[in-house]
Amino acid sequence: MSTVLDRVMDMLRQEAIPFELIHHRTDYTAQDTHTPGRRFIKTVVVRVDDDLVLALLPAPRMVNVEALQRALGASRARLASEAEIAERFPECEVGALPPFGSLFGVPVYSDLHLNDDEQVTFTAGTHRDAIRMRYGDLRRLVGATPLAFAE
Repeated sequence: MSTVLDRVMDMLRQEAIPFELIHHRTDYTAQDTHTPGRRFIKTVVVRVDDDLVLALLPAPRMVNVEALQRALGASRARLASEAEIAERFPECEVGALPPFGSLFGVPVYSDLHLNDDEQVTFTAGTHRDAIRMRYGDLRRLVGATPLAFAE
């Protein structure tokens, strides 16, 4: 059975997208991957109306849930609970969800603070594995819709 990391790397290889796999000690911050916080993408799960969505943003920023709700024309939005995340994405460690919504049938939205030309790093399903690649390639591959929602 393939892991989320295997599936992410398969997608990248199939699309011939250059990437670097980073194995590191178990960590919960960007520092262990030697990535400046603004270039470390965090994947935040948000419940918008009755659906879950992935919000991608630079690690030092926070999701403005109201701004995301307005941008999506939703009637309500809130951060998903750890229990909701664990239930919906059981193959990923909580807090290590990769930004590949297509693997889970979940739409992806990216904040406008992310720059297509920059190299970014993100977790790949565990707190020990990360991937570094060009953000523009990632945005196109995951089909992220750019919106303004980070503060």
